[in-house]
Amino acid sequence: MPTSPETGGQLLAAVLDTALDAVVVMRADGTVFGWNQICERLFGWTASEAIGQDLSELIIPERLRQAHKSGLERFLRAGEVGILGRQIETVALRRDGSEIPVELAVMLTGRFQEILFLGFIRDISARMEAATKIANLQAELVHMSRVSAMGAMASTLAHELNQPLAAVTNYLAACEMALDADPPALDRLRELIPAARQNTTRAAHIIRRLRNMTVRSKAARERVDVGEAIEEAAAVALIGPEGTQIRKTITHPPQLMVQFDRMQLQQVLINLIRNAVEAMDGCERKHLRISAYRSGDEVRIDVRDTGRGLSEEERETLFTPFSGTKEEGMGIGLSVSRMIVEAQHGRLWAAANEEGGACFCIAIPTASD
Repeated sequence: MPTSPETGGQLLAAVLDTALDAVVVMRADGTVFGWNQICERLFGWTASEAIGQDLSELIIPERLRQAHKSGLERFLRAGEVGILGRQIETVALRRDGSEIPVELAVMLTGRFQEILFLGFIRDISARMEAATKIANLQAELVHMSRVSAMGAMASTLAHELNQPLAAVTNYLAACEMALDADPPALDRLRELIPAARQNTTRAAHIIRRLRNMTVRSKAARERVDVGEAIEEAAAVALIGPEGTQIRKTITHPPQLMVQFDRMQLQQVLINLIRNAVEAMDGCERKHLRISAYRSGDEVRIDVRDTGRGLSEEERETLFTPFSGTKEEGMGIGLSVSRMIVEAQHGRLWAAANEEGGACFCIAIPTASD
């Protein structure tokens, strides 16, 4: 029911004076009709300066003004509600030209003798800064976990890298001997040089994998072939003598795609595979099975070992930071792995392996075509 102009003005004044957020009232022609004190503090314009001005010129960044005007025109012409009744996050313009992130809710009322739009605006700069800090800390934790995992494998990686480098040294020494022969043994050189090149390539692959796992980079979601990610992760995680002592079975269909950060998926898989290898240490039967398959609208990755399994107590604290049972390391590998998976809309959990041992399961939404 419409109110009298006098009563309507009192109601509107009460709304503006008592609101905890910045409130701006806009007429159907796009001009400012009401402007409370919080608006004055937030945007730098006094009420007397703001009222009567075009709202889009006052607080809407230039790149967004046309969208604002078009939305208003569509509502007045066809009743298209647009953002009415919804809460959105956007940016607003201050008097000094700076922009601030805001939360905006727009309501429509006809109680004041004309159609008015009430915009409730909340500055969310502090929230956005806190979210950015948390995201940066999480990224740092993910990187630390990755570097820590590579550090734990340092001696194994050094041994694995030393083998091709030592072979290259021996081949080069043999090349010198072939050149010193009289006449030079050119046929022998033709055998030695490709062998040296092959070992150089092998060393380069090891260094590349290590660099990829330790480089600091922003998370970037992309279409990732799960099978390729598993093969790459297994190549890193099973480097060294422990890997050669384990029977490995990897199964996956071709072109099984997910939307994920490639490096972080490999990080999670390396952590799960290394944990499986360590769980089977001292066991007579060592069988690592990694399977990837489609399950409904998800892709499942199961990493199974035939180790000692998990106690009930371990299951309860498995993904809690600093709860690891290993003497070395920070005990954050599984908690970081779960954080990575959940940040990319997936799930990570532990279950019993029917063959004995443990099974760690990852579920990730299938990438859309």
